Amino acid sequence: MGIFDFFMLNGAINWDAISTISTTILTAALIGITWWYAAQIEKRAKKDRMQEEMDLLISPLYSKSHSELKSIFFMKGSPGYYDSGRNREQAYFQFWDNVRRYQYLGPDYLHSALDIYFATKSHTVGDNSRDSVYDEAEKKLFKEIERRYSELQKSM
Repeated sequence: MGIFDFFMLNGAINWDAISTISTTILTAALIGITWWYAAQIEKRAKKDRMQEEMDLLISPLYSKSHSELKSIFFMKGSPGYYDSGRNREQAYFQFWDNVRRYQYLGPDYLHSALDIYFATKSHTVGDNSRDSVYDEAEKKLFKEIERRYSELQKSM
């Protein structure tokens, strides 16, 4: 009895056996393709999430922490009032509002560094004083920004 005898029944082709085997093969192929597609979607979603984090959180923090305006954006107090019409104050508040809005995109260590930094900030307008607690929080924040920026650059 040969391997192909399975496909014969009383001298005729056994269509039930052929359909069962072909259905099994096609189902296995469909499962494989679906698994591959799901893996591709997951990979794309992860990349999109990292890109969103870079665009909305890390890149603005990194650029401001390395710019000439660092002393304006990273000061203990604020340069002016929230409802001020001056561009400098509006840029300051818009920047930090966006950081708070997109803080959830960052990893826990950056989230923690931001929370500590916000806790050490003064609510006094024009407060550009420095103390060891604020300096340490700012230093830690800059370190974590650098760390995450490097991680995202390597991953993307």
